[in-house]
Amino acid sequence: MGTDNYSLGREQFCFVVNESTFGAAPGSTSADAFAAADAIRVITADANSAFEHEPQSDHDNSRTVSNRNRTRETGTFAIEGFFLGAGTASGTPDADIVFANAFGSGAASTTTYLYRLTTDRSASFSMLLDNQTNRNHTKMALGCVVNTLTLSAENDGQVRFRVEGDCARVVDTGRAEMSGAASAGDTDILLVDSSGIMSNSIISVLSQAGEQLRVTANNLTTNTITVDRGWGTTASAAIASGDLFLAWSPASQTLASTNPVAGTKGSVTITNGVASNIVKSRSWEFTLNNNHEFVNDSYGAERAECYVNAQKRETLISADFRLERDLIPLIIGAGKNFAAQNVAIVIGDTAGNQWTLTMPSGEANMPDITYPERDVADVTMEWMGVSATDNAEVTLDQT
Repeated sequence: MGTDNYSLGREQFCFVVNESTFGAAPGSTSADAFAAADAIRVITADANSAFEHEPQSDHDNSRTVSNRNRTRETGTFAIEGFFLGAGTASGTPDADIVFANAFGSGAASTTTYLYRLTTDRSASFSMLLDNQTNRNHTKMALGCVVNTLTLSAENDGQVRFRVEGDCARVVDTGRAEMSGAASAGDTDILLVDSSGIMSNSIISVLSQAGEQLRVTANNLTTNTITVDRGWGTTASAAIASGDLFLAWSPASQTLASTNPVAGTKGSVTITNGVASNIVKSRSWEFTLNNNHEFVNDSYGAERAECYVNAQKRETLISADFRLERDLIPLIIGAGKNFAAQNVAIVIGDTAGNQWTLTMPSGEANMPDITYPERDVADVTMEWMGVSATDNAEVTLDQT
């Protein structure tokens, strides 16, 4: 009997960097180019794009569509991973760029690391995905903006996060072979086949440590790419006939060493105006929906040029409880009296890797519940964050 092979999909590297200009490829300086330290731990990550197409509408004597006009590009991305703290209260958590983008702000003090909502979210980031097993292909998503962030945990499981959002474009890059030779100063490079290389691709010669080139144009008719030489921190060098160009990514990744935060070692606290009630939870989920909108309809534009927060955001906490009889009235009362409760979820129990998700004012939805004959009932409760103070619906705080 053969051995099952589970290697497919392993060793996926994911790097994220903040952008100085929305949708622009990472720059040529070490400060904003992808590096090993930009890696985050992921379970899955992907990015995809599509082009809008319209049939050619010329009038002729045929009912057959002879051509389609390619119009604007749209892109989406998703990242799922374990929720990893820094291990110290004021340390920078893993995936900080992603979380700060979702909330709008993430910053350290002497005793904590705090994510807060902001009125104006103006940041975007680039994401580079690579499978280190074969290095045949990379995806680079530009102009990434988080639309929804979800944190969740079940039973004694570890907390996971998932973010989904839009991006301005996705650059797919494969391998290619050099045709002829080029000097260190040549910027027009002839390939055997350039069809696997998109503009804005970052490629390297022979290995990840070789010279990096950023592709600025691709003439598919002549298989000639136009490049910026010596990209990143590398130096230009002669390229020999037959040399391979690889889809570039950092050769290694620097990853967080902390363990995922345990989800049910904490508690859910409901303040009913008189006293705080710590209620054991079977599972919980927090969702932040920014309801943003990409501006992708300007005349002459091929892709999104910016984004706006066109609608009110939503913050939701949902929790499943197994309640004893004396706690059932508390949950029913929370839903019936329409009064807002302060809801807090304490995540984890290790100093430096403990988080508190606080919703100072949450309106509860009345759960469906029937008084049981026995003394235990399973109840699902949901709160929506509301606040008279702007941006105060929810905070996420590491201590």
